[in-house]
Amino acid sequence: MPSPQKRKGDEFERTVCDYLRHNGFPYAERTRAGYQRDTADIHLDPTVGLAPGAIGQAKKVRTPRWREWITDLREQINNARADVGFLIWKLWGVGDPGEQLAIMPLREYVVLLRRAGYGTPLQWHEQCENCGASITWIACPTGGWWTHDNHPADNHDAITQVQPPEDVDDRGHWITPRNLKGVVAHRAEQV
Repeated sequence: MPSPQKRKGDEFERTVCDYLRHNGFPYAERTRAGYQRDTADIHLDPTVGLAPGAIGQAKKVRTPRWREWITDLREQINNARADVGFLIWKLWGVGDPGEQLAIMPLREYVVLLRRAGYGTPLQWHEQCENCGASITWIACPTGGWWTHDNHPADNHDAITQVQPPEDVDDRGHWITPRNLKGVVAHRAEQV
């Protein structure tokens, strides 16, 4: 028989899952406990054979352990091959599931903001390998290109090995790279 804490935690997960189902995520489902590779408590948009886009890890404890939970969340995101993940922390004395806290690293939050259409195209700056001058990436939905900030007298094209990901993926979502030098898109880094 499960402990009272386990039962309360399961009840919280069910409440959150029901809330998500009624607020735009009809396929949200709880995962089963006991798997060797933890993929969080709730998958918001599970599709058979495909990785979930977003996962949630429910926490119903009085004292938060943020550093530990964020470390675990990163592992769960990777295990689930999800785009983003967040913590759902139960506020004591608050019964409304929509008023519980959703907590995530700023990096993943920025991904969500950009996918929602906020922000401007990312600016990428490098140096031309031919002349050493400053070059900038010009983003375009059909494919971008590098250009010199001040075009050189010999009219050569901007040359660099760096290829930024396009600003929008094939689903129309903004792509936010995790680091500029590696030029690795957020989703590609996890696959």
